[in-house]
Amino acid sequence: MTIAERLQARSADRDALLTRILFDRVGIPAAAPLPGPLEPREPQSPEERAARVTKEVSFFWVMANIAAKNIARQESWGSIGTLSMLEGGKQRVRWLIGDLPEHPGFGPKRSTYPPVQPLEQMVLLRQLTEEMAQLNPQIEQAGGKVPFNAIPHIHRFFALTTDMMREGTILQKDKDSSNTASR
Repeated sequence: MTIAERLQARSADRDALLTRILFDRVGIPAAAPLPGPLEPREPQSPEERAARVTKEVSFFWVMANIAAKNIARQESWGSIGTLSMLEGGKQRVRWLIGDLPEHPGFGPKRSTYPPVQPLEQMVLLRQLTEEMAQLNPQIEQAGGKVPFNAIPHIHRFFALTTDMMREGTILQKDKDSSNTASR
C-alpha cells in the first residue's frame, strides 16, 4: 500500500478510482470527479478532430526545430525534454487519426534510454520526424493539415546543425560565456 499526501483539484485527479481518502477535515463531496483539462476525450465531431490533429501536427514541427536548437547548443535537459514532448505529440496524433486504440497518456513510451550525446539526439530527432511524416496520409484523411512547406526547411536546419556539430563549430553556452568574459 502507498500512502501519499497531495493537494490537487478533484478535476485533475487521474487516479480517482484508485484513491481512498483517509482523513476528510473539510467535507469533500463524494461525487465522481468532473473531467478536467488533463482528461483525454475523443473529439466530438470530424471538424473538431481535424482541428486537434492540425494543432498537434503544427506544434510537433515547431518543436522539432526547437529540439534541433537545444541539441546544437548541447542543452542536455532541454533536448531530452523536447524529444520526449515530440514523442508524446506523435503518439497523440496517432490516437487522433485512429492509429492507436487508446489515448497514449502524457509521457513517452520508449523502451530504450534517452540518448545523451548530441549526435545521437539528432538521430532520434530525425527518427521522430520520419515517423511523423509517415502519418501524413492518415493526417490528411482525418482532415488535418500538414505544414508541407515548412518541413524541407526544418530538415535543412537539421542537416546544418548536424554538420556544425560534426565539425565542432558549435560551442556550449558556458564555453561561449567564459570566452567572452576573458576578453
